Amino acid sequence: MKAHLHMKKFFKRWSLYIITWIYIPFLLIIGIIACYFAYIQKQERIYSTIDFTFHQLEKEYNSTIENFSQLYLSIFENRGTNYNTILNYFSYNLNTDLSPMNKANVITTLRQMLNQDSRVQWIALYSDEREINYIMFKSENYLHVLPEDFPYLEHMENKSAQMEVYGAEKVVNANTTSPLSTYAICGGAPANMGNGKILAGYTLAPFETIVEDSRHTLESLNYMIVAGNNIVYNSSGNFDESLQTLPQLQDFEKFHTSTLDNLFTYSVFGNSHTAILSYQHSKQEVFLYSHQNTPFILLIVF
Repeated sequence: MKAHLHMKKFFKRWSLYIITWIYIPFLLIIGIIACYFAYIQKQERIYSTIDFTFHQLEKEYNSTIENFSQLYLSIFENRGTNYNTILNYFSYNLNTDLSPMNKANVITTLRQMLNQDSRVQWIALYSDEREINYIMFKSENYLHVLPEDFPYLEHMENKSAQMEVYGAEKVVNANTTSPLSTYAICGGAPANMGNGKILAGYTLAPFETIVEDSRHTLESLNYMIVAGNNIVYNSSGNFDESLQTLPQLQDFEKFHTSTLDNLFTYSVFGNSHTAILSYQHSKQEVFLYSHQNTPFILLIVF
């Protein structure tokens, strides 16, 4: 009887030993491995979504830059009316308003230019020689005089490169209740046509559509396109350059990563170095997001 009780105590002690020193550590190792792979899988999923969205955003922006030259095709495809209309607009030192006939020709030409790209919402012609210049909106079929408070006027007057990209601004159409939020691409007057600029305003809608699917993943996730010191697009909706640190790149860099105050930033150049595209997010939020399943895994294991 005593021997039986002694054996029961012996096996009980060994069972506690096995549970304490073998089974529980084994479960702990299994749990850690499961948590690690769940963490890696979650992190890969979020970065895959971010990278895909960023690639689409980059593709859309670069496509806009590449297609800007297509707007000029309408001028050269028709060496008659369209070509002569733009030639007359930029070539002569005319400080008076356009005649009704010239206005009609400009409208026809700008309409064909607007039809080259559905993203273009307006086109402005700016001759350095004219006191009066014009803008035409996609939704209308007549010219507006370019106002003195036109948001891109200073940019055009200081234009130095062959093609420049300007940040998002609200462009007012006197015939509508709300202004258009657009960014702009500025090119020069066609060769041998005098001094001037052709400015096209592009909708931000394609950018918004691209980032919409990934917007819900991380609260801190933000996509940005910056031209010079001007914000072309910001998925956060903040277009005030003075309230944020804009990404910077050296000309020799293909891409750049940085971490400041727990905020990770990845940046690349856009087409022809016309802008910097970047995304940023909180590293801590990515860490917490990737560990969302950890408590459930440990609960199941133990």
